[in-house]
Amino acid sequence: MRDPDQKGTEEREGTVEEMLPNAQFAVRMRDGSLVRAMVARESRPFLVKLTPGDRVTLSLFKYDPTRGAILRRDKPLGGGRGSAP
Repeated sequence: MRDPDQKGTEEREGTVEEMLPNAQFAVRMRDGSLVRAMVARESRPFLVKLTPGDRVTLSLFKYDPTRGAILRRDKPLGGGRGSAP
């Protein structure tokens, strides 16, 4: 369930490029922009580990579109770990 003050935020997809200090990540959006994101509070128990190259869905902050919260890690294009190339 989302907070009521998060209305108007948009969900976008991107790829984790770099792990930053203080549990933050640099995420490259599909349009090429770079966003600094942290793991959303409701997602922390489910996201065990994020690494560079992971595809994620994040919610951009309403007042600062260069920051966001990672909602979930998306499945890789290849069908999972250990799949043939």
